[in-house]
Amino acid sequence: MATLVSRFAALSRREQVLLCTSALLILACRGLLAAVGLDRTRWVSRRLARVLPPWTTVEQPGQITWAVTCAAASLPGSGTCLAQAVVGEALLAAHGYSSTVRLGVKKSQTEFAAHAWVERESTVVIGELSDLDQYQPLSEWHGN
Repeated sequence: MATLVSRFAALSRREQVLLCTSALLILACRGLLAAVGLDRTRWVSRRLARVLPPWTTVEQPGQITWAVTCAAASLPGSGTCLAQAVVGEALLAAHGYSSTVRLGVKKSQTEFAAHAWVERESTVVIGELSDLDQYQPLSEWHGN
């Protein structure tokens, strides 16, 4: 715990705010997904991302990738790829960056898995997996 606190304290003020904003959005998104479903969760997340700090433009979209990934890894409980994808897309859109969220499935004789990831300019920025090429995209939506 002390390591997390010291690493957080070493971040710039802007990074701290972006990390906390990402964490709050992920927690809200988890609850919203269970309560109201995906469409309303996306709608609420996009609006929250516009009004929560930081109110200035993020200099690089990679900062959002970093913040969402770190926040999800630091939060207790199971972080879902869908919550991370929704939050990542909402933050990217709020800062003027276009992205695509893909929902896909992987099926083998012994396993069925679903996954959500975010792409920006045809590159996975949130939700990268070593076997992502085995997932068949079923749905996608475009941010911004």
